[in-house]
Amino acid sequence: MPAMLGIHRPDFIHSEMEKLLDLPIFEIPTIPPAVAGIRLRELFEQKLPALGATVISQHKVQDIKFEDKVIRLFLQDSYGPVEIEADKLLLASGRFLSGGLKADQQAVKEALIGLPVQQPDGRESWFSESYFDPAGHPVNRSGLVVNEDFQPLDFQHRIIDKRLYAAGILLANQDWIRQRCGAGLAIATAYKAVKNMA
Repeated sequence: MPAMLGIHRPDFIHSEMEKLLDLPIFEIPTIPPAVAGIRLRELFEQKLPALGATVISQHKVQDIKFEDKVIRLFLQDSYGPVEIEADKLLLASGRFLSGGLKADQQAVKEALIGLPVQQPDGRESWFSESYFDPAGHPVNRSGLVVNEDFQPLDFQHRIIDKRLYAAGILLANQDWIRQRCGAGLAIATAYKAVKNMA
């Protein structure tokens, strides 16, 4: 069934429903905003501060500056500008809809830092002739090329900054739209990137 068994105490509701129906039940996450995602966000907002993390939700980073000793992130919230200093950065800004990638008439670009983006040669190569081409559209495989540690690489395959990592659908050589694997891709690559950062 769709993930609709409550935002709070879903495990209890799930087990009660199984008892009442005398059938096993499995929830399937639906498109955003999905109940499963809301549950996960609320869990993060409750548990991460106890682990020493500062949670600033619903605010996008406006600018990032790489300095010798720190990386500075600049964002805006309802109280004014917020500046964050970090030793390392995991960039997981998504693609076109999330604002991680942007496109103009000439090229696909990474929006925050200006990182090199692997993409088809020329705009005429972005799309397949058929909208429903089973192979998908080449532009959907655009993104950042990373090494095995999930550090972004330049066009000469050199690490751009050893403090910078990337994860999720921002990465090149995958087509999460056609493969329906956006959440799995985000979780698996972020897990590996964070492990490498540690």
